[in-house]
Amino acid sequence: MNFINIIALLLACCTSFAQNKMNDHGLKYGHWNKDGVDCFYKIIPFTYYDTVSFDHDMRLEIKRFNGDDTSGETVIIYGYFGDSMSVRDGQCKSYDSTGKLSEIIDYNLGLVGNMIEFSNGDTTQYIHDFIDSIKGNYYDHYLHNRAFSREFYRNHEFAFSYYPYDDLVIFDAMLVSEIDLLKTTFDTLSVLLQAKKDITVNSVSCANNIRVLDKEYHPIKYPFAITNKDRIDLKIINHQYGDIIHDHDTLIIKTGPDNKQYSLFLNTAASHISKSNVQILKKITLSRQKDKELLINNCGPYGHMRFAGKKGHSDTYQFEGNKVWLIPLSDFYENEYKLDVRMCYDDGEGIGGVIDLILSD
Repeated sequence: MNFINIIALLLACCTSFAQNKMNDHGLKYGHWNKDGVDCFYKIIPFTYYDTVSFDHDMRLEIKRFNGDDTSGETVIIYGYFGDSMSVRDGQCKSYDSTGKLSEIIDYNLGLVGNMIEFSNGDTTQYIHDFIDSIKGNYYDHYLHNRAFSREFYRNHEFAFSYYPYDDLVIFDAMLVSEIDLLKTTFDTLSVLLQAKKDITVNSVSCANNIRVLDKEYHPIKYPFAITNKDRIDLKIINHQYGDIIHDHDTLIIKTGPDNKQYSLFLNTAASHISKSNVQILKKITLSRQKDKELLINNCGPYGHMRFAGKKGHSDTYQFEGNKVWLIPLSDFYENEYKLDVRMCYDDGEGIGGVIDLILSD
């Protein structure tokens, strides 16, 4: 064995020896690299923080923000003995079963700071820890390694903004459209745009079932400019027609000389029966040839529909998940049915109703 190999072996042994250490009371300290987690630990006294409460799930609630215990923070503990506790301090990296980096968290004596989560090689979420008049954290959610949305706490509730590091400010890029197909086939939504600096919008592209108009409902002439003093109101007309329902659509805004893209996502829940009408609806008339399906927008994690025909045909459909369920009208052999529809919320409570279904060919 040559001299270089001996030195390398000694360094490896020293590094291994210096890791994964505990004191006489089983508290972790120093550098730990085990079971896919690479972290640093420090032993500190309980009295280091002004404690509000402590539970045995290793969470210590502490006072922050100038002693206001109603806005406390949580210190995560990794073992305690007597008046001492072990906490993470510094950068902590986690790896999945394949050895790929899945998460990086910065700790400051047990308090969670910046956090980066990875999925399929992309940054999916970046959580920044800060203290200001809002008294809370904000969470940056990434899409393809680009900050897509920011979640923050304001006025005692969570709010969102979109593309927080870009020049174009979009007030809502996650659009939700609910359409009662018994009354209409379209829905109108508003999207507000603002610019941090003067910017040019070259185009807005979307699916054929969607139209983008100006605030007066006129076609838009491209390109158009947005100054940092403007607030542009776009009208999104979501039209669901025929027997094809578009559950998910994407709108693409292109700006500037390099056609920088901003994506807006539209989720549509078009249905005949939903939480808004299930308790008051008395009768539905549908055509097997034209409508093809009965659409029920279940508003909770569970639900069911029992139906019974005048001539004896009956069956039950179970719903699992808060989404639109499609029931082929070909499943109904008769032309007149009683529908008993029930939707259940997370707390076990629910709503429902009995509805007459009249079918034609």
